[in-house]
Amino acid sequence: PATRRSHISSAGQNNPYEQPQLGDDIASTTDFSLFASNIRQMTGGDTKFFTSHKKGEIAEWRVEIGNPDKDKKKDAVKKVIAAMTVGKDVSMLFADVVNCMQTADVELKKLVYLYLINYAKK
Repeated sequence: PATRRSHISSAGQNNPYEQPQLGDDIASTTDFSLFASNIRQMTGGDTKFFTSHKKGEIAEWRVEIGNPDKDKKKDAVKKVIAAMTVGKDVSMLFADVVNCMQTADVELKKLVYLYLINYAKK
């Protein structure tokens, strides 16, 4: 049976940051599964905002942000922030996102603030 090799640093301690060596397929799969489950727990089920970057999504997000339904608007801003987090340029939605500040919803205001922190310095 395959066994997981421990990565030992020069100091003789386990080093969790060391890259797995060739042949550590089982260990790598286990580590990735653990990592993925931790990410799901940390995001509280919001991983859906990090998926699918199809053509025309900026235009779709602009329409969703303009939706009068505050839950749909909040989801749209979450998608924009998720795209921004992974490095996609969403600066063309600046005016649309800033207009979302005109709400009593504190969560939506915090999301807009996150967006502003990123693009206000550019």
